[in-house]
Amino acid sequence: MAQFAQFVDGGHALRTRSGDNRDLVFLSGTAGLFFQGTGGSFIRDTLLVPFGPRWQRVDDVAPVASLASIFNVNVANNAGWAADNANWGVLNNQILLFIAIAVSDSDGQLLRVSFQASAVGVLA
Repeated sequence: MAQFAQFVDGGHALRTRSGDNRDLVFLSGTAGLFFQGTGGSFIRDTLLVPFGPRWQRVDDVAPVASLASIFNVNVANNAGWAADNANWGVLNNQILLFIAIAVSDSDGQLLRVSFQASAVGVLA
């Protein structure tokens, strides 16, 4: 079951125009969540991250996501954390990242995921 980020920090955006008069925006930030493992096998979920400016039209997005903060309470037995891939969509005229996440170990926790995205289209 997908979960929305509890918060988005940073939210930096660098805007310029492309040669064909479209908006080109470079975005970065950190999404906060609490996702805990349940045992020695990976559990997986999707982190949903709405961010950035409002768009009239989004033509394409190149997203990247990586681990930013992990934690393990006690002994790490078969511990592992992952931000496997990032895809995108649009929600309420804003870019929505779909980040595949995973945690292994009963007390392993994933707390933050960093993201970067380059987007092209027409801003609202």
